[in-house]
Amino acid sequence: GSTSGNGRLKHAVQYSPIPLDGAVEGSDLEEDYGDTAPPLTSVADNDNRRYRRNWTVNSAVTWHIIDNLNLKIEGGYDDYTQENDRFYGLTTYYVDQTAQPEYRNHPAAHRTEQFRRKIRNTNTLSYNFEEVFTDDRHHLDLLAGTEYIITKSNNTTAVVENFPDFFDSEMAWNFMSTGSAVSFSNYYTPNDKLLSFFGRANYVFDERYSVSATIRADGSSKFYKGNQWGYFPSAAASWTISNEPWMQGASSWLDNLKIRYSYGTAGNNNIPSGMTMLNFTSYSGNGVYIPMSDTYWSTVTDDGDTIMANQDLTWETTRSHNIGIDFSFFKSRLSGSVELYHNTTKDLLIQFPTGGSGYEFQYRNMGSVLNQGLEVSLNAVIVEKPNFGLTFGANISLNQNEVLSLGGLDRIESTTFWASSEITGDYVVTAGQPLGNIYGFLSDGFYKVDDFNYNSSTGTYTLRPEVADASAIIGSNYLRPGAMKLKDI
Repeated sequence: GSTSGNGRLKHAVQYSPIPLDGAVEGSDLEEDYGDTAPPLTSVADNDNRRYRRNWTVNSAVTWHIIDNLNLKIEGGYDDYTQENDRFYGLTTYYVDQTAQPEYRNHPAAHRTEQFRRKIRNTNTLSYNFEEVFTDDRHHLDLLAGTEYIITKSNNTTAVVENFPDFFDSEMAWNFMSTGSAVSFSNYYTPNDKLLSFFGRANYVFDERYSVSATIRADGSSKFYKGNQWGYFPSAAASWTISNEPWMQGASSWLDNLKIRYSYGTAGNNNIPSGMTMLNFTSYSGNGVYIPMSDTYWSTVTDDGDTIMANQDLTWETTRSHNIGIDFSFFKSRLSGSVELYHNTTKDLLIQFPTGGSGYEFQYRNMGSVLNQGLEVSLNAVIVEKPNFGLTFGANISLNQNEVLSLGGLDRIESTTFWASSEITGDYVVTAGQPLGNIYGFLSDGFYKVDDFNYNSSTGTYTLRPEVADASAIIGSNYLRPGAMKLKDI
């Protein structure tokens, strides 16, 4: 089968994934589909398969050095592989319009392999002071540790076109060498290394008052020298009111009543590796370039976007305040919690558009975001029998988020391409507004006959001047009674 140059289907081989009688060319089921392919053919011509394999190994050993002093050594290895094969048959847009001109109207296939290997080592030294204090009301634990994680990954991509016309997906995937290789790439992501040092102290007095403090120092290879390390302290305190001597009179119905507060900081380095340095990749061409060969070098891209290096990148930091109440009544038959939180994130790692610079984007630290809200949970044991139980649980969360700053920008637009590459900027981030605002068109109903002046001699409708004009959105040819009346927001 083949298609004409303008994409109209002239003839299509009809592949059936199941042995349906008549689901072949020339049968009673074959119809004239005009410019579109028969459904079974379309499914077969857009075939795709994906394999994922994940191997995870973890082990740990603990050495009791002396009483209450323990050293724990942990190790982990994670190996992830994904293979993705995509087939483009004769009726696909890729074969008709996107493939190399000399290979169009012939099947094509794309193969992508992703490899990721992660190695983790964690060492912790902990000590319990239970034998140091003569008063049993005091409990103190100390912990110190280090963690090292290294992640290596690479992607291999091959594009092959010009398969024989009769090839289906299985034949193309099994005989890739039969076609003409258009491109091949093997991209090794710069190693992602994370080295952390941390310590924690936890003190409890008489099972009533507790305080704890934690400090982390995280160093990431994703940032340039001088900005690699981030320091993130946190602290927490709680008061178990139900354990106070003056609350013993309520012990018949009150099991637990605790008030707690915590403050903490956390870092985020969730950007691709290598964004602080200029990366290059080699391409093959048909001409002779500076190195006197058919190979030339270009800046490497992240998901198809050319990225400008930025050596000033550093950790994104979130500061959290939490205050809560935990309660339990009637031998834990009724329990729950109420919690208020207030989180601010600054130095956001944002992919910033850099039009006119020769690059499409640059990762930058800019802006801040606020998240605050209330969380309430309630659990009740309705029936508790030896061979039957019935419990009830409910929770509610109220969250408010606001973009506090965009580093001097008024707005940042994002495109999801959920429906078409022609629909751009469908999400917008604006200072003073919540995250996740959808940007689009405001519907004002549908055009009515009364919205137009009708010319009976020419049979045309002319929009009245006072009516909203959506011709720039839907096209002037579709501006008629019954069309959607849209306003750009």
